[in-house]
Amino acid sequence: MLEEELKELSSSAWDRAIDAIKKMNAEEAVELINLIRSNCEKMHNQLTEWIWSLLTFIANVYGEEDVGKALRFRHECFPIKVEHLSAEELARNEAIYMGCAHFSNISVKEEDDKFIIRKDPCGSGGRMLKQRLNDPPYNLGVTSKGYDWSWEKKGVSYYCAHCCVREEAKINAGGPKIVEIKCPLSPEDPCYTYIYKKKNI
Repeated sequence: MLEEELKELSSSAWDRAIDAIKKMNAEEAVELINLIRSNCEKMHNQLTEWIWSLLTFIANVYGEEDVGKALRFRHECFPIKVEHLSAEELARNEAIYMGCAHFSNISVKEEDDKFIIRKDPCGSGGRMLKQRLNDPPYNLGVTSKGYDWSWEKKGVSYYCAHCCVREEAKINAGGPKIVEIKCPLSPEDPCYTYIYKKKNI
């Protein structure tokens, strides 16, 4: 490798983007920011696919009921702390998180009683359904019947079910109720998050 390339590889694209901004080199900064996004999205996608494949392994080897146990175990290890957040703060956090960290295409709407966040698609579960990872040759798992950890719905991907468990964990933590009543069941489905202004509707 050339010395210049070795030097580049020794510093993060993030640091180089900040340096380009300070030097008012907009073209280089935009190029580096796009590189950062692309690499982060690739890593994000690999991790979500890994999670769904592990949950499928649990279902295939130990039984589907243990998928719910595994999902709840995550919140036993890392409890959600939302009791101090208002519905407005939760809506803001959810929109930023889903847009930035999950690379979702989102829109946000406020009604008298709730905030509605539409993801079309959600950048994790919705994206994987659009790629039909539940079909051959991947055959990643979906619920064979309704469970309390899948909104009592059949056909929910094991990955998407973590949103049901997250909703449950936030309610148990004292936060406003978050209901994903339209989790994607097919590649065409958007996903909706409802954040109610009144607690535990």
